[in-house]
Amino acid sequence: SKHDQYWAECFGVNAAEMESTGVSVVRHRGLGDYQGVWFFLRRGRLLVSAPEAWVPFLREQFSCALPELPSRAALSALFGASFDRCIGPAFHGALDRSTLRTMPSAQVKPLDEGGGQAVAALRALCSANDLDNSGVDGAAHYRMGCFDGEDIVAVAGFRSLGPGAGDPCVLTRPKRRSEGLARAVVGAVLAAAQADGYLLLYQTLEENLPAIRLASALGYTRYANHVAVRLSSDRPTE
Repeated sequence: SKHDQYWAECFGVNAAEMESTGVSVVRHRGLGDYQGVWFFLRRGRLLVSAPEAWVPFLREQFSCALPELPSRAALSALFGASFDRCIGPAFHGALDRSTLRTMPSAQVKPLDEGGGQAVAALRALCSANDLDNSGVDGAAHYRMGCFDGEDIVAVAGFRSLGPGAGDPCVLTRPKRRSEGLARAVVGAVLAAAQADGYLLLYQTLEENLPAIRLASALGYTRYANHVAVRLSSDRPTE
């Protein structure tokens, strides 16, 4: 599938490997100079992407390991003094052209530069944690707003995750959540991105159940999950 091809290129493995069972430890490719390690589980294949200096150590550690996501405690023990923090587990969704389920609404309109004040007013009603988790600041493409009169009650955009692929980000006014606004505005963003040929990805923390329910409502299916570890050292300690 196109999703297999995307992730295979991201990790630098053969696409067929995505559908087989086992553990692959590779140096960062799509993750660039990220100072940490990704543990990405796709069915029976665990892909471990790490800085080059960590690869020999991790290949030795995982040479006989089962393809499953390690626990936070196991990761802390594995990396020892180099362990900084653990992020995740995270949900990854995949959406094919035939499965997108939008919810068209007359309230949803493309945002131009004139919507800046209304977006700023929405942002002011949300917590710093809401803003960080939403990812909307990094989602510059196909920006859409869900309007209630002159007010924007939800805003969404598309975040590029490499050539020809990306995922949606959304921020909804706290008192207007669970009204279907996110589905309407994100659906419009995805339809626009899909029309231009983008591969539609999705990523959120497993603990963010509303975001996972939104993904399901839009037609996404679970593709994989991952845990990321931030490291305080770019190489194992001697």
